[in-house]
Amino acid sequence: MLLLALRVLQLFLAASQTYHFPEETSMFWTFGYVFKEREYQIAVSLMGEYIYNTVFFEFPCITTLAYCLLIKQCVFPLCQFKTNLKSLHFDMLLQKGFKILRAYNILEENIRLLKQMLSTPMFAILLSCSMNLYSALDMSLGEEEIPLSLIASQIILAFIPSIVIVSLITCSSKIPEAIQQIKETAGILIEKNHLSTLSKGKDVSFLERLEKKEEIFLSAGGMVDLKKGLMLSIVGAFLTYGFLILNLDYK
Repeated sequence: MLLLALRVLQLFLAASQTYHFPEETSMFWTFGYVFKEREYQIAVSLMGEYIYNTVFFEFPCITTLAYCLLIKQCVFPLCQFKTNLKSLHFDMLLQKGFKILRAYNILEENIRLLKQMLSTPMFAILLSCSMNLYSALDMSLGEEEIPLSLIASQIILAFIPSIVIVSLITCSSKIPEAIQQIKETAGILIEKNHLSTLSKGKDVSFLERLEKKEEIFLSAGGMVDLKKGLMLSIVGAFLTYGFLILNLDYK
């Protein structure tokens, strides 16, 4: 269903651009060669625009869906680890303490491997989506009047990258949130140990090490951490660009 919806959107975008600018679009895809026959112009424009939309919209959407599912597979063991840690009886917890810590270290290694593997692809996807958003913003705030069909296509051009960016950031932020929940659970267990008169003198250093673990954020090219605060930064940046474009147009 998702693929079908994407194909329909791609055809609509390609048809909209071809309908309004057949000659200019065909010249772009033929590197300046001009077809005299309108049928050839339309055919070349449709093919070029459809391929363009496939590369810049369908591929990021499918890739984002795959990455979100992959991230979810890493979040689930963290949530399960927190649930098991919280449900264990305290004496059993002390007996299996360093086994629990070793299990968490394995989960942490897997997350760091995932971070390294997805860093460059996520940077490419976020950069591509940001460029498409800026292009839609520039066209929608321009001085020229835009036909209704082009306005609809610009809305789609802005909507798809926005969904991709929000989905990536939201899914990626679940990893540090799950780690924070594990740290909070370890802190609660340490506090219970300190308040219990029966467990005094027992080694809970493994819980202290769990509590001091750092949160791991997935990143885009090692330059930007994918956390929810990033969405506010992106919105602020595009608002700034929008005001700049409007000021340039008025001048």
